[in-house]
Amino acid sequence: MTARNPDVVVIGTGAVGCAAAYELSSRGLRVKLVGRNGIAVDASGKAWGGLTAHFGAGVPGQMLKRYRRSTQLHVNLYDQLKSEVPNGLDWNLRPVSTITLAMNETELSELRDSADWKRANGFNAEIIDGDAARKIEPAITRDAIGAMLTNTEWEVDCMRYSSALTHFARNGGCEVVDDEATAIESHQDGATVSTTSGRQLSAKHVVLATGPWVNSIQGIPTLPVRPVKGEILRVNRPGTDLQTRVSYAGRNVGRKPDGLVWLGTYEQDVGYDDSITDEGRDLILSGVSRYMPGIESSEIVKQTACLRPASADGLPIVGSICEGVIVANGAGKKGILLSLWTAQMIADLIVDGSDVPPELSPSRFGIG
Repeated sequence: MTARNPDVVVIGTGAVGCAAAYELSSRGLRVKLVGRNGIAVDASGKAWGGLTAHFGAGVPGQMLKRYRRSTQLHVNLYDQLKSEVPNGLDWNLRPVSTITLAMNETELSELRDSADWKRANGFNAEIIDGDAARKIEPAITRDAIGAMLTNTEWEVDCMRYSSALTHFARNGGCEVVDDEATAIESHQDGATVSTTSGRQLSAKHVVLATGPWVNSIQGIPTLPVRPVKGEILRVNRPGTDLQTRVSYAGRNVGRKPDGLVWLGTYEQDVGYDDSITDEGRDLILSGVSRYMPGIESSEIVKQTACLRPASADGLPIVGSICEGVIVANGAGKKGILLSLWTAQMIADLIVDGSDVPPELSPSRFGIG
């Protein structure tokens, strides 16, 4: 390789790819960040942006401490960089509370068990009655007999978060390339990426942070990653309520800093169809209006759909899959939360030769 070649080519300009570019550039490596159509145009730019450690794949279990560590990494980075963030890129990391509702005694009993587990594991959670829930958010249905109130969650603006990481990566010398990878060839000096525009990008290491489209790239092992679809509605609701998130039966509602109220979401296996649908809109509206009567009459300002990359076991896949190629994929709804920790694992692997945790390694699927 010549001196012009980067040390690392990162493919994918979502949260994980942008975080990897930032981390690698911060450690003095020459990085090219390659992505189609701009920064965070897919799931990372459309996601709710919740950072929640107390649920997800591997919880209860080994991932709990990793989710908590990942949350702290977000807090630390925001405190470190917020004074340097350019206008328009502040990703507004902030703590949020959530009310999870119960409509009957069985659901309330399940919430009590959940609150007990959360408190036993160091989270702030309490059971409140329906009137107390409506005192916090008056629009909650009278059918709610009780709720669990948690105060251990955070949110970010995902688009700004990814864009800010890219800004700081550029400050560290990273070059951003608007292109799409089509194939990768491993060789004794690393790997070479071919793109739709005819570029040949060679580097000692190539990092695949492409989301569910990873298996469209030729020349690499097939990964057990599938697309999972979700949609989100943004509605114009007068007032300042819903500062506390309200959840029931998998549907969530909450007000964002710009004043819009977000409603979401659901999960569907529909292949690579990321179109917005009337079905998705109706699923969300019917679910939220079940516990927030009248919200279905709010003006829909925007509806988005995205495809999250989900691995076969629900855990991210991080590590080497062939000579010169490292994968960072499959985190599903936890991609934003785990992005900084994933970036650190990638940098440790490249710079220090460190191993990733075995439960995240591609080797668990017989790859690499």
